Amino acid sequence: MKLHAFLAFTAFYLCGCGKREVESRPESSAEKPTTLQTADNLTSWIPFVSAEGCFRVFFPVSPTEKKALVPLGETTMYFAEKAGESYAVSWIVIQIGTKDEAEAYLEKTLETFSSQPFIRQVKRRSKIALKDHPGREIVVETPFADMRIRFYFARGRLYQLNVMGKSEAVDSKRWERFFESFAFTD
Repeated sequence: MKLHAFLAFTAFYLCGCGKREVESRPESSAEKPTTLQTADNLTSWIPFVSAEGCFRVFFPVSPTEKKALVPLGETTMYFAEKAGESYAVSWIVIQIGTKDEAEAYLEKTLETFSSQPFIRQVKRRSKIALKDHPGREIVVETPFADMRIRFYFARGRLYQLNVMGKSEAVDSKRWERFFESFAFTD
């Protein structure tokens, strides 16, 4: 039940159903989408490091931080939106003893996420890893857009990486850039 609440919060928030407390700032010319930037120009992406979350990733624009208290504990999410796409990384501390327990928890995570009422269809799911850290990837269709999500267990944390947008973008260079740029820091 606690996992359900964490997943529901993240997905609910990303789908735009939750109240967002986004700082208001004027768009600079560098942040305005252009044809070149919304195609697959990846050179203008911004490196982001979370010292607290122990990771780094590239976002298309500067991300906004959101913290929330869910039944599992406090979760931290960084998200950015550009050209109709949402990118997010969230994490929460979860103590899992063994790699087998982590694998089982990841399977449970996918099952729980797949059963959310806003999921129309699971398009694909796969077992993945980042170095020696177990993970899962799932691509789903929602009433709002398609989502591609990766979950990783590492260092006593469950990490969730999300991208949401049009179905034709699921395997785009933009989305791949986001997922492939994610790495754990020491």
